[in-house]
Amino acid sequence: MKTANLKYSKIDHEVRRDFDISVLEYVVCDWVYVLSTNPESNFSGWCYAGKEQLAKDFGITKPGLLKLIAKMIDIGLIEKHPETRYLRTTRKWNIEVFTGSKQSLPQDNKVYEKGKQSLPLDSKQSLPNTIYIDNNINNGDLPESEINNKKQTSIKVLFCESKWSDFETLKFHLAKDSDFVLKYSYTDLKHYIQKADTWSENNQVKRTDRGWLMTLRDWISEAELSKNRVMIERPKSNTEDLFYNQ
Repeated sequence: MKTANLKYSKIDHEVRRDFDISVLEYVVCDWVYVLSTNPESNFSGWCYAGKEQLAKDFGITKPGLLKLIAKMIDIGLIEKHPETRYLRTTRKWNIEVFTGSKQSLPQDNKVYEKGKQSLPLDSKQSLPNTIYIDNNINNGDLPESEINNKKQTSIKVLFCESKWSDFETLKFHLAKDSDFVLKYSYTDLKHYIQKADTWSENNQVKRTDRGWLMTLRDWISEAELSKNRVMIERPKSNTEDLFYNQ
């Protein structure tokens, strides 16, 4: 079965950083949402596209896609039907992406033609490179506890007001990520904390705590790719702190 021909995905990078997921992981969740909400679907409410076809659409292997989906299920962004094994995005994804998103098209703008999702012509003219999904969730549909939790986790602050501006807090958190430690040992965290602090203050940039964490991780990753990651001197003894001896 060929999946719907979805040419574009709109990525809210603040939300992506909040979830601590990659661009591809975000897009997979987006497609699962779109395919599960197609009104012409034979199984309304669920994405039943074949995994081999989805993997081909994303340009990855089927095992790679299954591993990615398993991760999204593990962190609570996708759920799987216990019998059919069809997929759909969870309330956690829908609340974060739509309740607090910048996607502001009015409801009922979503149009499907022979399994293909597209915008009305007038919307296409103003938004030529993006598929927008209409927001059909509002706070009136959500439990008060979830609304309050959403507000708390979405508070944006200057970096100096973020918990990650504290070196020991950042060091302790990153040291628990074995993959991150293996790849980025001896990174000068204090340098990147100062960089974020200065950039945030000078430009009055505000992000959530999770957003600031993703910003720091992205900077370190990008610096590694460009071979200019700022590092500390390696310890002389193997018994010393092998990650951040600062």
